[in-house]
Amino acid sequence: MSVKSIKLEIGNRVYPMHVKPEQEPLFLQAANFINQRIKEYEQRYAVRDMQDLLAMAALELANQKFKNGDIPNFDIETEHENLGQQITEMERFLSHFLDNRNL
Repeated sequence: MSVKSIKLEIGNRVYPMHVKPEQEPLFLQAANFINQRIKEYEQRYAVRDMQDLLAMAALELANQKFKNGDIPNFDIETEHENLGQQITEMERFLSHFLDNRNL
């Protein structure tokens, strides 16, 4: 399975990601959608805090998903496993960043 390295800019921050080549357009569209929502909320409510803007965009997306009847079935065991995987990935990313920072 081949993966492609891409960088997505969301809310004035760059997020490096590894995705399947066929997924790249979807990730780019998603990042664009989130950035558009951030701009709309920033203008509509004069909010400047990026974390607040991201939270508002996330709530909008979750609300749309739930409205469509696509309510996730949260399995605590699976959530813990996913969280563990995400933490491991973040630790790898931070270690790589810190190792290369001293070059």
